[in-house]
Amino acid sequence: MPDNLNIDYHFERVTKRGDRESFKVVFEHFYPVLCNYSLRYLKDPEVARDLVSDVFFRLWNKRETIVIKDSLRAYFFTAVRNSVYNYFRDHSNEFTGIENYQIQATHSKPDELFAFEEANRNIESAIEQLPTQCKKVFMLNRYEGKKYKEIALQLNISQKAVEAQIARALKFLNAEVRQDLLILVLVSLAL
Repeated sequence: MPDNLNIDYHFERVTKRGDRESFKVVFEHFYPVLCNYSLRYLKDPEVARDLVSDVFFRLWNKRETIVIKDSLRAYFFTAVRNSVYNYFRDHSNEFTGIENYQIQATHSKPDELFAFEEANRNIESAIEQLPTQCKKVFMLNRYEGKKYKEIALQLNISQKAVEAQIARALKFLNAEVRQDLLILVLVSLAL
């Protein structure tokens, strides 16, 4: 997996030159993680993949005018989250029962939605602050769902090193965003 500096370089080549090979690198780097992220909300793998693909399609079409304010990773997660919200808004009449209640609750409580989004941003920002190897291990485990053994094989490190990096990441995140994690849990329970 390319490091963030390499991904930023490729993204710049996409936006400045329309480089298709660099677009492929960026796509392959973020696509699986973003699909897993959207799947947490949608519960339908096909819809999750479609929404993420649409984000990349829009990126390619608007590549010359895109301005990234935070990190590239934050940009993609925000774009996918917004696509999920739009999907729920546009398809709310297709949901029944508890799903419909959850969608209405999300849209009828802007203060909770704002708190949820702010907490997500703070957590994403804290993850970006992790040391490179620690962040890589954490992302593979928490966002891609890989087991410690799989991560160890992929990164060519010991399983104990993976465990240590996960513990380090969780300790740091717990110290940095404890309040934000509590907000996410409370808002999720309210929905």
